[in-house]
Amino acid sequence: MAPLEQQAAPPTVSTNRVDEDPVGSQRSNPSPHDPAHHREVAVSYAKHGVRIFPCGIDKRPLIKNWNDEATDKLEKVQRWWTKFPDAIVGMPCGPNHLFVVDVDRHPGGADGLKSISSVMPRDAPFPAGMLSVATPNNGFHLWFRMPPVPVKSSAGRLADGVDTRGAGGYVIAPGSALTTGASWKITSSITRAELAEQLVCRVLPLPPAWIVDAIHGSNHPLVRAETALEALRRECAKVGEARQGTRNDTLNRAAFAAGRLVAGGDLRREDAEERLAEAAILAGLEQDEIEKTIASGLSAGMNSPSELPTIGQSGRMFTRMASRSLAIEMHSPQSCPLASPYSTTPSITASL
Repeated sequence: MAPLEQQAAPPTVSTNRVDEDPVGSQRSNPSPHDPAHHREVAVSYAKHGVRIFPCGIDKRPLIKNWNDEATDKLEKVQRWWTKFPDAIVGMPCGPNHLFVVDVDRHPGGADGLKSISSVMPRDAPFPAGMLSVATPNNGFHLWFRMPPVPVKSSAGRLADGVDTRGAGGYVIAPGSALTTGASWKITSSITRAELAEQLVCRVLPLPPAWIVDAIHGSNHPLVRAETALEALRRECAKVGEARQGTRNDTLNRAAFAAGRLVAGGDLRREDAEERLAEAAILAGLEQDEIEKTIASGLSAGMNSPSELPTIGQSGRMFTRMASRSLAIEMHSPQSCPLASPYSTTPSITASL
């Protein structure tokens, strides 16, 4: 991993697909700062079901009540860009189920890239599938799916030079450009149409719990779910390491601890049963013995609900993103027939 001091510029952006006409027409692309370009970008997002609204070149909304007025209705979008032909495209986070980490790198200000790298866990900084968008000032927007319990916007709470855009916030959509030609660009090879599919189908990953914890604290449901999964992982590790003659008792104790978390509402019983059984099989216990011991331990533990440990600013517990179980815990995204099997791993992860 290269030191941050060596990162002179954002990751190289492929423009072959990112800047192509997202709706597949055969017309040549207009200049990025041509008003026709922004009308085209706005229409393409709306056609794919993404709610948008017009912003001025200063990135401020050009309409009142933009969060409620944002739309994917083509007629309304066309009217807006007729009235505001130079508008760039704003995208509200709440209506689009979007949560964004805004990593600023303004000249003379805090370097958000360095700041966020100093607070994130090194073993699993971001989940696979996160999207990143390069911004005109050499920064990044990191895109996630909004959790069922929304995460709010914040300024500097995560790290210096790092803001978040959540419920009640908005971002400038990729494809938008300033009069200088500097623009917001997707850093992976997907098109804007494919990005729109991910938003509408809600297949972006949830934000890591360490980000949500910094904004809302340890009581946010996503943080509690991930903390519970980490506690379960540690119990399973104890089962796997138990010596012969102590394995059944260790499994029973682990099931009891998991049952307390199930009773507290932070862990699904099905997840606990599956993980504990896998650990017990690897430890060499028999299937009948495993099922009876887990059932007994879980039932006993559920009679004594447990409170999760607090995740403080120091000594936080981080999971290695048990993505499948966490997605189940926080409600799996709806299946999407439009979703394409392309890779969305962002190049910013390599930069960090």
